[in-house]
Amino acid sequence: MVSDPLLLVFEVFVFPGFLFVCLLALVSQWFKRKIIARMQNRMGPTYVGPVGLAQPFADALKLLFVKELVVNRGILWAVALFVVTLGVCAISASTLLLPIAPLQLVSPYDVFILIYVLLYVTFAFILVGLMSSNPFSATGSSRYMAMIVVAEPALALSLVASTLVYYNIMPLSIGVTMSVSPLSMYDIIVTVLVGVSLFIILLAKGMLKPYDIPEAETEIAGGFAAELSGPLLGMTMLLHDVEIAFLTLIYTLLVLKGPYPFTLAEPAGWVVVFAKYFIVLFLASVIAASVGRLRIEQALRHLLKYSFVLSIIAFVVALVFKYIT
Repeated sequence: MVSDPLLLVFEVFVFPGFLFVCLLALVSQWFKRKIIARMQNRMGPTYVGPVGLAQPFADALKLLFVKELVVNRGILWAVALFVVTLGVCAISASTLLLPIAPLQLVSPYDVFILIYVLLYVTFAFILVGLMSSNPFSATGSSRYMAMIVVAEPALALSLVASTLVYYNIMPLSIGVTMSVSPLSMYDIIVTVLVGVSLFIILLAKGMLKPYDIPEAETEIAGGFAAELSGPLLGMTMLLHDVEIAFLTLIYTLLVLKGPYPFTLAEPAGWVVVFAKYFIVLFLASVIAASVGRLRIEQALRHLLKYSFVLSIIAFVVALVFKYIT
């Protein structure tokens, strides 16, 4: 019989922790690249592994263990590598708060822990760009900071609104947000509003078109990642993919109610979770392949109008629902 401490170690390092989120992130990268390539009449990953499935893994291993780390004068590469690695670990730890964890860490107000831990990822991207003397890197980080000023409060309000609906079950806990019975009018309204807001946040924080302004390869040569190489570039790319995968997983669990109409105790429930996950990722990829890049001022207007405002409305509706019930 496995004791709880051993199970907790397993969750942190294997499932749903580090190994699982990295595997999910790299598979998601392959899926996203395939969809975007097909829409642009290209092949996408093809040669490494069946239908190119192993290409993201080969790229990651090459950068982490084969490619040389080229460091320009002035960049604190060891600090940058530590910060990016800490971001990956932060997301890995955050998975223990989600309902998919066998030994879930549930407590009142744990949504604020999730919001706090996710800030490590934001700071990692900002610091990596600012540590370089390259003007492209600084420009990418400054653009990212401008978007985050709007996107982070919208994300926080959306998460809090989702947990407020189930306040009577457990106050502001992310672990009870898959509860779907009974579906009240307020629950449906909050879920729809949070769904729209979170999807825009997924595109913005994932730096997918039309919000790929901080990277903009054709404009600022990769932005915050312009000076990165070798293991530092590999870990930064991994963090980018892990964040997209984690935000998509949160969207699947909070907005689409995870395994509903099944439960995670049934194999069909896991099939439904991953089906919903890849549907969300498919829609994000289709949008990324179909639209052009916004200017920074346009992106900020979009985020304010269609994400921040909707998250405020969802929060107010959820707050009203809390006091009514």
